[in-house]
Amino acid sequence: AASVATDSEAARDAETVEAAPGVGALSSPPQSSSGLATLPSAAALAAEGVTLPPLRLELHAYSGERRGRFVFINGRKYVEGERLVEGPQLLSIEPTGAVLSHAGRRFLLVQD
Repeated sequence: AASVATDSEAARDAETVEAAPGVGALSSPPQSSSGLATLPSAAALAAEGVTLPPLRLELHAYSGERRGRFVFINGRKYVEGERLVEGPQLLSIEPTGAVLSHAGRRFLLVQD
């Protein structure tokens, strides 16, 4: 069994260790949608008491190539690695939504 640094990554890393020992550094964002099921939604974080700015994913463009990925959140275009005007950082754009980080917590933002 592998030791895990944070609770939000525990389930993802537990799955990864079985398939590929030694793969899946904790500091890297998820690279596939298989680990996204463990990420909470923005609503789930708010329910836990984490204060998030209002965020609306208006357009989600995913491509197999990183340079083809972008999102529009609250009327602004962002690519992976950028920090939103509202504060959260866009870690990655996945087939199912955008993985953001705010107040030390990762979460998945999806279109309504």
